[in-house]
Amino acid sequence: MSGYAYVTQVADAPTRKALINVNDLVQKAQRDLEAFTASLDALSARVDGLVAPTETTVVRSTFGGTGAGGGSSPVVGVNPGDTVVADATGTLVGLADVATGNAIISGGAGVPPTFGKIGLTTHVSGRLPYANLVQATAASLLLGRGSAGGSGDWQEITLGTNLTLTGTVLSATGGSGSPGGSNTQVQFNNSGAFGGDADMTFVTDTLTVTKIVAPTSISTPSLITASGALTITPAAGSNLNIVLSTTGDLAVNTDQFYVDTSATNVGVGTTAPANLAFGSARTVHLKDTTNGTVMRMEGSAANFEFGSGANSFLWVTTNTALGFATNNLERMRILADGNLGIGTSSVGTSAAKVIAIGNGTAPTSSPAGLGQLYVESGALKYRGSSGTVTTIAAA
Repeated sequence: MSGYAYVTQVADAPTRKALINVNDLVQKAQRDLEAFTASLDALSARVDGLVAPTETTVVRSTFGGTGAGGGSSPVVGVNPGDTVVADATGTLVGLADVATGNAIISGGAGVPPTFGKIGLTTHVSGRLPYANLVQATAASLLLGRGSAGGSGDWQEITLGTNLTLTGTVLSATGGSGSPGGSNTQVQFNNSGAFGGDADMTFVTDTLTVTKIVAPTSISTPSLITASGALTITPAAGSNLNIVLSTTGDLAVNTDQFYVDTSATNVGVGTTAPANLAFGSARTVHLKDTTNGTVMRMEGSAANFEFGSGANSFLWVTTNTALGFATNNLERMRILADGNLGIGTSSVGTSAAKVIAIGNGTAPTSSPAGLGQLYVESGALKYRGSSGTVTTIAAA
């Protein structure tokens, strides 16, 4: 009896309606099961028809409409490991596989890619992160360019003796061995061991060197202070000696003070100190063609002394006068032509070998044993020690 035939025999209308609904649901489930079974049969048939590919098998895949009608597109001659790409015409082709370690590199828009090595200078922009470098295989190593055997590659640089690497801090410790010499002495290599010498010590911030011997191999040696003056203080009662070769001179700022050791002359303002009148005589040569020169002596008693010798001179080599002054005023002048002026620089026209005396003030006393010669109102007068005044020549 069908479900509907059974339902019609039920007198109760509500019950009959409910049974009809249940019967409809059962029949729909039967139809769905039959459809699912048919789908499984179709899928099984397709799986049974698949064949393992070979090197000559035609592989078909769907690539979004590259085949006729948007279906599958054939790619011929593709081997295991090959990569399917589109060439410049849009045709699918196989990109032959290459050795391991290569990558697919884009050829740019519209250009098929190729296999190749990633170039750090052409394909990587910016700095290569440290994390990409090959990590060291042991602790306390540095990474860098070592010997020529590395052929330019990064190498692990092993730390030498007394070097340690903690994190990113490289530290160095002192060598082995005990200091030589005594306390405060500067250490040096003494035949492979530490040595010290009493002539070179260091205390707090002062380096004391009692003996310096400069080798002749030093090229243009110099002693320069970072700031301030350079002070050289010999021991009390000792000399400061500067010993120069006979072919080397002493110069301060080129020519401000110059010692010509070959001629034993001293120059101030010149690097060629010499005299014009006395040949090879020892000379102190002061030169300033702009402002002139002055030799000044100052003190409670300033003296200019001539030592022993056949003759001593105050010598003027040019056609100029030689003057004498006291109290910052000129008192006497020897003119270039040989005339002598006392209290005056004028000796008259055509004078030669003349002593000219300017008007003075008559003395009021005469020391015993002394005579005084002077000019008063143009007259030449003489006063003796007794006080008598004699007019030698009227005005």
